[in-house]
Amino acid sequence: MPIHIGKIILEHVESLGLNKSEFARRIGVTPQNVYTVFRRPSIGTNLLLRISRVLGYNFFQYYTVHEPLLVTDGDQQTYASAQELEKQVNEMQNEKDLLAQENAYLKELNTLLRGPAEAQETADSYVTVKKTVKRKKAAPGHAKTIARKTKKK
Repeated sequence: MPIHIGKIILEHVESLGLNKSEFARRIGVTPQNVYTVFRRPSIGTNLLLRISRVLGYNFFQYYTVHEPLLVTDGDQQTYASAQELEKQVNEMQNEKDLLAQENAYLKELNTLLRGPAEAQETADSYVTVKKTVKRKKAAPGHAKTIARKTKKK
């Protein structure tokens, strides 16, 4: 259901018993223009922020609770609430954590299956490659010499 923020503001002003001329003065518009604000279904963020401050009420909350957000998934576009999207983000975070844990277990299993000598050899070759890459960034010609010396060992 679309939000008519002007009506919501009018209801809030009336519930506070605030004179419309005084309200207009406080938000920096003429008394004639304050009625335009009440008739508008949407209001710019700067004006809505001023109104929120003057009335001590967060009118932005109506947009986060009621307005669905357009979500694009491939060629499909659907609407989802902020709560639905937050739920999806949490589910994805949990899945990511489980996958990271599974990855760590698989690495450990792989190390155990290789045996201690082969695992150490793999770790040593990884360190050698890493050193070569670091030195290659610093001095490209020097990295080739290091790589050749490493292979001879």
